[in-house]
Amino acid sequence: MRELVQNFKKMDLGFLHIIAELWEIDISKINEDEIAPILANRIKTKISEINTINKFPVDVQSALTDLIHNRGAMPWSVFAHQHGTIREIGAARRDREKPYRFSISPAEFLWYRGILFRAFQDTTNGAEEFAYIPQDLLSAIPQSSETQNTLPGRPALQDECVIQILANDAILDQTCTLLAALRLEYDQKQLETIACEWLGICPTSPIQHQYNPTIPGLIQLLHSAELLTQEQMPILETTRVFLESSRGEALKHLYDTWKNSFTFNELRMVPSLIFEGKWQNDPLKARQAILSFLSQIPSKVWWNLSSLTTAIKQENPDFQRRAGEYDSWYIRSSASNTSLRGFNHWDNIEGALIRFIICGLLHWLGLVDLAAATESSSITAFRITPWGDSLLKDQLPAGFKEENQPIYIYADGRILVPNCAPRATRYQISRFCRWERKKTEEYQYRITPESLEQAARQNLRVDHIIALLQRHAASIPPSLTHALSRWEKYGCEARLEEVTVLRVRDTEIINQLKKSKVARFLGDSLGPASIIIKPGGWEKVQGFLFEQGYLSKS
Repeated sequence: MRELVQNFKKMDLGFLHIIAELWEIDISKINEDEIAPILANRIKTKISEINTINKFPVDVQSALTDLIHNRGAMPWSVFAHQHGTIREIGAARRDREKPYRFSISPAEFLWYRGILFRAFQDTTNGAEEFAYIPQDLLSAIPQSSETQNTLPGRPALQDECVIQILANDAILDQTCTLLAALRLEYDQKQLETIACEWLGICPTSPIQHQYNPTIPGLIQLLHSAELLTQEQMPILETTRVFLESSRGEALKHLYDTWKNSFTFNELRMVPSLIFEGKWQNDPLKARQAILSFLSQIPSKVWWNLSSLTTAIKQENPDFQRRAGEYDSWYIRSSASNTSLRGFNHWDNIEGALIRFIICGLLHWLGLVDLAAATESSSITAFRITPWGDSLLKDQLPAGFKEENQPIYIYADGRILVPNCAPRATRYQISRFCRWERKKTEEYQYRITPESLEQAARQNLRVDHIIALLQRHAASIPPSLTHALSRWEKYGCEARLEEVTVLRVRDTEIINQLKKSKVARFLGDSLGPASIIIKPGGWEKVQGFLFEQGYLSKS
């Protein structure tokens, strides 16, 4: 971008006289060719005096401070949102109406004083117009405490952090459980059934309900981690590597793949919004912009969430949408069903997205703790955890529990898997056992004929199961190994059933039944005076007995 004198040389003489008039610099006796360099030098001298800027209106000082915070340049759309626009007026009309004497905005105030300029510059998103201060003029401006770089937002107050929801690494256990459920081809209803107890994603308080993990959200996360096919089946090799990795490596994998995902679309997951039309957003661009602001915040310090949102709105409001997209994206409020078109609904859309990423995804991934003023209020503060500090710096997080505990097997077929057992082991056990329940410190399963039949359909043989149990169990009851071996050879050798049994005093009654029209409702005999009645046949048999003069009761 051009220096000050280069900009002045591109201006018409009338504009240079306006700038000189506003700075109270007399250029009437200067040769026309020398006006630009002399005017530039005198303005730099004047602006280097601290009292010069202090005499500017407060809103102008704020605009100037924003530019200085951004090293002298900001996207024009961002700057204009905060500090106003400049009227487009031709030179003749400008000289006639003299609009510079009553500026309509801080932007126009700086424009007519030769401080603010506009230029296009190449960016990763193509050519973009910027508002900027020439670097030689910027270096002349005194850097007071008000114009030094500041952090985005402010630390939270004590009464904003009364209720605290601390982050954890439960998502590693949740993804293990969900992968096993998808491997077993659980349908949506079955997934919803296990969500509360097995995935632990049922809210226990109103505040947790706001950004609680969801099954669709976890499935999207597994997709971005390249662990699922389009049909939502685990990809065997990548799933094996993921489950066998350490907890720190697994968490970093989930975070890194989410951070760089083109397809994980947080905006479409925000519960307060309804989307219409065929417009497309860029989730990667928006996500990286938010993470860049978070990387400026000190870790282990409670930070006010609203102040961060305000800082992003002031410094980079277009991190997700450009000017025209505020009207072309059709979004409605799920609460009121009203349209949210226009920049005035920034807080409802961009603000909601920021809150969802911080209170949702980053909290799920263990990067931030959350806090609120009361049990029923919304989230007011967050704190970057040590894991979050490492991940934001692209480092491997540390301080996780070791997955080295054995599993416990009982003679009745029960298997208890502690929380600290290897995730890969629990994933395999989940495939050939009936899921019974999840306790605080362990998962409970049971081997049944039905679960073994299901395992066989997945090509899991009994020798695979026995080998797995031998590797990871504290001990195996001999009776269980024997039962598994007999099941592989003979299948199910015993069956429990609830049946209706007819008992009679005279064996001749059963002989009559076997020769009668209701014989088809009779099952196996249990002796000369007892016989099983097939399901749905009791009333028919009872009616026949009544016809023959025999009263019966159930």
